[in-house]
Amino acid sequence: DNDPENFERVLQRNPGTCWVIEEGDEILAAALGLYDGRRGFVQSVVVRRDRRNRGLGAEVVRKTVESLRACGTDRIRLFVRKENTDVLGFYEKLGFIVEDGCDYLYDSSGTPV
Repeated sequence: DNDPENFERVLQRNPGTCWVIEEGDEILAAALGLYDGRRGFVQSVVVRRDRRNRGLGAEVVRKTVESLRACGTDRIRLFVRKENTDVLGFYEKLGFIVEDGCDYLYDSSGTPV
């Protein structure tokens, strides 16, 4: 959900697991990490269109995964929309794998990211 109010709520509830890369006052990349006390979720990975393919997305995903692991989880999930197939290779390079029976849910179970 790209609603700014939802984004603020997630940041307030998960202050140590959300990562943003800024240049001046502009956001270049961001990823939200959610932790429910057991499982970790990476949500809303975004990179400004004119800054893509420079490693910023990988950096925010890695930082988010590291911070979720520091919370005590080794099982981290990431949801990808079915129509967003162009990002699948990106997440696979970061260590995520397709979970059986679901072609849009990715899972990282302790594998270095």
